[in-house]
Amino acid sequence: MVDEERLQLELTPRERTMLEMLREELGLDSEEEAMRLILRQAFQRLTVTCPTCGHNARVTDEDVAHCASCLSILRLSEGLWMVARKDKP
Repeated sequence: MVDEERLQLELTPRERTMLEMLREELGLDSEEEAMRLILRQAFQRLTVTCPTCGHNARVTDEDVAHCASCLSILRLSEGLWMVARKDKP
């Protein structure tokens, strides 16, 4: 069972037009689907997948990320996120 929470958002006419254009361009069925896609993409820009535990690690500095789950420090090296240090919980 997934717990969902309802979010109501007031959009300006310009924002509504942008959302509708995005929805049409991506072939989505609803504006809600478009908003969910935007949210997922924004989240993916802020995080990387931790190679140690598979959870999302938040990018904190340029080429550095911290995993709150396993406490690994990740560094971007030659286009790959590598564990630089793993702190013990």
